[in-house]
Amino acid sequence: MLKKVIKYNGLEDPDTGKAVEYEQDFYFHLSEDRYAKIAATYQFLENPDAFFDRVVAENDYRVSFDFIEELVHQSYGVRGEDGKSFIQSDRVWENFRYTDAYSKLITSFFSDETSLMNFFQGVMPAKIRNEIGNALDPQAIEKAQNKARRTLGTSEV
Repeated sequence: MLKKVIKYNGLEDPDTGKAVEYEQDFYFHLSEDRYAKIAATYQFLENPDAFFDRVVAENDYRVSFDFIEELVHQSYGVRGEDGKSFIQSDRVWENFRYTDAYSKLITSFFSDETSLMNFFQGVMPAKIRNEIGNALDPQAIEKAQNKARRTLGTSEV
């Protein structure tokens, strides 16, 4: 399980035009079945590194963005009060998806070369993370981000 502390803005007050800034803990975890679903969809069951290499080679930024959104969607949840459960319902997802915190998280993956790789490794089920080890190449993510920046003509993606 991965805990991310995210600073984000709430909605602006219509009278003052000011937004309240929040800092909140958010939790992410992929169960083995959710990991298998993503791995099968993006065809990296045996070798996640090959997926990132393919995205870079093909300049397929739509696949990259879809993957990031799906990874966050499948891994986001809230810790149950009992300390035993991790709740990942449609309602829980929608409550997160429509906040500035979601936007801050997604954009952080394009502005920090290692944040996506750290997130990906952090949400993996422990069993799979141990099997894969440190086989993932953070340079593949960095190459994809740099190409996306050049394509968009910006220093940020």
